[in-house]
Amino acid sequence: MFLDSIIALLNFGERYDYNIHKSIENYRAQVNFPMKKAYFSLTAIKNSSVHARSDLFTPTQLLNYHSHSNGTERKSYLSPQNEEWINNCGRITRAVMQDLLVNLYRASDKEQKLFNNEFIKASVTIDIKRDEVLSRMKLVTGKLNGKIDDFGFIDLTKSSEPNGQHNAIYLVDTPETVMKLKHYLNEVSIKHRSLTDNAPEFLLFTVLPTVEWIENVFDKKSFSKKSMTEGLEIYKRYKDILPPLFSAQMGS
Repeated sequence: MFLDSIIALLNFGERYDYNIHKSIENYRAQVNFPMKKAYFSLTAIKNSSVHARSDLFTPTQLLNYHSHSNGTERKSYLSPQNEEWINNCGRITRAVMQDLLVNLYRASDKEQKLFNNEFIKASVTIDIKRDEVLSRMKLVTGKLNGKIDDFGFIDLTKSSEPNGQHNAIYLVDTPETVMKLKHYLNEVSIKHRSLTDNAPEFLLFTVLPTVEWIENVFDKKSFSKKSMTEGLEIYKRYKDILPPLFSAQMGS
């Protein structure tokens, strides 16, 4: 019945068009079957779904699965008005809303499978790039001749590379390196949503693998205790004035 009603409205109703009707008053006067701009919003579906479960609520339950507190549940959802709605005419409407919430706005099996496949592919890509960096990475200490980049990697000439490891990349074990890596992680935590919108490929193929190997280095306590302690102190002291990252990728 609900679907038949919606189909009838769509088939026979006429939408408001400013170029034709000029005003809401003219629209209502001229059209035999005026239509509302929207029947109900996603917020209405969510709220109705919550209302539908309110009669099952008890303040003594250990777990609260709602997005509001028990006090809000008692004050706003278990009110006399809501009780009347539940007892008189609300159950059918709420059953429909609950059905919409569970079925219509839930991803289909095909969509879930596609998402899972894409998620697995992305995870594998990130893992491969992370492992590639970690397999080539060597942590070095002491004074070495070479240019240190923004991450703390040093560009050694072939003559200075130990044991002829030409494919290795060398991360300098210093407080400054710890500070740089902590700053990178913090910038990603702040800007990952903007990167998702503006530079998704950069996020997937560069940022996330970098975050993975940085976290791995910290988790394994690869840096010396002195570098970690001093690096964290330097980062806390200067984090508010460190230069922002990813400005070019976000178009700012």
